[in-house]
Amino acid sequence: MPAAATYWRVRFNRINATRSYNISTLYPCDSTLTKITNHIALTGTPLYNAVTYPLTNLLDASTTTFTAFNWTSETSFSVTFQYTNPVLIDHFLLNVSAAAAVGNSLESVNVSFVVETSSDGTSWVVQASHDKVIGAAAVDYRFGATSSSAYYPFPTRGILSGTGGIYGIVSEDSVALPNRPVYLFERDSFFKVGYTTTDDSGGYGFDGLNINTEFAVMSVDPSGPPYKNAIIWDRISPINTLGAQAPADRFWARRFRDPAFGITFGYLAYSDGLTYNQLIPGQGGTPRIGVYETANGTSPSITTLDSYSVSGTAVAAGAFNLLSTTRGQLASGFSRVGINLDGDFGIFGTNAASQATNYGALTFEYVFIPPVTGESDMFVTFTTNRDDGNYNNISNSGTGYTCIATGVTLQVTPTVVNVRIPLGSANRTTVRAARAVVQGSITHITVVYLQDTYIKLYYNGALVQTTAIAGAGRLWSYQQNLSTAAALETYDNVALYGTQTAARAIAGFTVGGSGTSRGNNAQPGIPYGWGGQFGCASLFGRAFSDADVTNLYDSFINPTTHVVLPTLSGYAGEVEADNPVLYLRLNDLAAPNPGFRSVCGMRGIYFNPLGANLYAQTPAFVAGQTAIKTSAGGLYTWYMPAQPGPVFTVETFARFTSVSVVQMLWGTYQFQSNPMGHIQISTSTPGKITLGVYDQSVQLFTLSFVHTALSINTNYHIAVTYDPWYTQTSNLYINGALVSSLPATVVPNFYTNRQMSVGCYTTSTGPTVTQQVQGYMGEFALYNAVVPAERIAAHYAARNN
Repeated sequence: MPAAATYWRVRFNRINATRSYNISTLYPCDSTLTKITNHIALTGTPLYNAVTYPLTNLLDASTTTFTAFNWTSETSFSVTFQYTNPVLIDHFLLNVSAAAAVGNSLESVNVSFVVETSSDGTSWVVQASHDKVIGAAAVDYRFGATSSSAYYPFPTRGILSGTGGIYGIVSEDSVALPNRPVYLFERDSFFKVGYTTTDDSGGYGFDGLNINTEFAVMSVDPSGPPYKNAIIWDRISPINTLGAQAPADRFWARRFRDPAFGITFGYLAYSDGLTYNQLIPGQGGTPRIGVYETANGTSPSITTLDSYSVSGTAVAAGAFNLLSTTRGQLASGFSRVGINLDGDFGIFGTNAASQATNYGALTFEYVFIPPVTGESDMFVTFTTNRDDGNYNNISNSGTGYTCIATGVTLQVTPTVVNVRIPLGSANRTTVRAARAVVQGSITHITVVYLQDTYIKLYYNGALVQTTAIAGAGRLWSYQQNLSTAAALETYDNVALYGTQTAARAIAGFTVGGSGTSRGNNAQPGIPYGWGGQFGCASLFGRAFSDADVTNLYDSFINPTTHVVLPTLSGYAGEVEADNPVLYLRLNDLAAPNPGFRSVCGMRGIYFNPLGANLYAQTPAFVAGQTAIKTSAGGLYTWYMPAQPGPVFTVETFARFTSVSVVQMLWGTYQFQSNPMGHIQISTSTPGKITLGVYDQSVQLFTLSFVHTALSINTNYHIAVTYDPWYTQTSNLYINGALVSSLPATVVPNFYTNRQMSVGCYTTSTGPTVTQQVQGYMGEFALYNAVVPAERIAAHYAARNN
């Protein structure tokens, strides 16, 4: 049982770009639901306006008055209750105000909670952690102050989130029993952890459980006779339902390993760290979806899924789920909006005019369920920027109108799927290929485009139409006005804004429905919610053959048996086989233009070289390769970098000319903020490797590996794994051998990161470069899974191949 404490703190962690958060009630309560009122001090930080929105509003009887908290540049705020003598708080009563006192105030689906205690107000101990459990404003919710509270965890019948989950079916004689109470107990103490009732199918679920603890589950029949109809399950160990990176990564590794792979958009069906009900940008080996609301083409901010629903249908062996806006009907108004991402993510060549690799041969994959009769059409569009130098695919016209660039569009109606591609002019009204669809059926579509040659449409892996487009011209780019009466579904050529010209590259992605845009200065170009259900969309930078499409479709319907052949050889082939999110060879002998690119994994994002003396003929780490001299700088990107998950592996080769100063091999950051994770050479113990991990409350935990100090002028292959879920360990491998293993229990706070560096520490937008690796680096790779020991050894052994 948790101990009583003098200080109790509730920390609210921001996980998106919300600026403010309005709380009308935050009451500490004991186990009898009685409010605890004998605190001597109530403090909170940071407050937006302590005079207009005082903390006392949290404790008054009114739910219409509230306290407004403002994040500004902080990643969290907190409310602290101080008592004269230690007290034991069982849970908190929370009510989030529906009032928007401050602009851009969003509901609590954008926030995670951490409850902490302290005896002195300085050193804090985490008692409970909650993942965005509030679903609406102006409703009372209770959340456990400790893991022993009856309100910890929150019972759920949806997708399990939290560290571990227990779920099952209550039945007698094979007959499901709905509306039965189900109790969850810790087996050793028989302390009641949770309570729920079964659904219509007799199902129940609990989440947020310790996967290293055994539990007991009991269900009873309240109306039945004494001593009968009680069902007990004993010695249950929760399954891991949080941060399940390895199963999903294995799926995507089996799907395809294509050197022309650009990006996949999809909502992961498993709980991704503390990001349940949120979309995250990411690319390459970890297909995720990026959702942005962009004001006037400026830097994007993440939009969460509070306007969407996730179906109960897990697709492709649970790799992703289906999204519905629930408001895809043709109706006035729009309380549900579509998805928009803006930002040059799919560039296969350099970002320069007339680079045919960007637009000449493309393949698109789509998975969806068609709309039903009466729902809006679904429009899935890979938008473009213009070849004349206009890189912005969203803009305001200056008259209040909002425009979004056109591009390769899949229109899905309740009866047919239409391929619309503007070629040579603003003619997206032209249907290039079409095929009937089946309502309610999960559908797989592939579209192959080869400039001035053909457009091919494949339905569930089979070719259904080939359209000759000889002389049609290049992929075209123009912006369509989405704020006037001209509806999105018309795709007319009249309501245009800006110059028409050939497309430079794929520059954005939207999923929307019929109806006018949600266009205004705050949310330009956000389309209306779609009908049907959206699964995923993928982009490749080459024209697939019939065999390629058959292979791609097989990987979708047979993910557990599909075999992917390697595309690389030698050391690179060994790395590729383990499906990295990011793999940079670091083998340039001259300044790359525009920057270092991934060999496999994430594509379309360049790592900018920092320093003019990175490039020199230096002794290689891997046969046939070179290295870069990181003493002169490093690599850096701040726009949508690869996102490591809560389970990850980082590996690289390094040769040091000094081991007595702090050197950062890798770091990932929030914009203009502290690193969320980093590997560095320690200064307190020269030549030692440390791993820094920031938890969900943005507190730094440092793992200092125990190993023989590194020497100068020696080649090292360094790999660090981190796994807080399965083994709860972090391992350091040097030259293919395990040299140190430490406990790993902290959930990394990677989910809002936008910056990443290799070989240095970077700050601000400049950026300022410090903590360069003194010496040389090569073959950097990042994985969203633990690479097994035998595979790390195989990587090192392949260095001479």
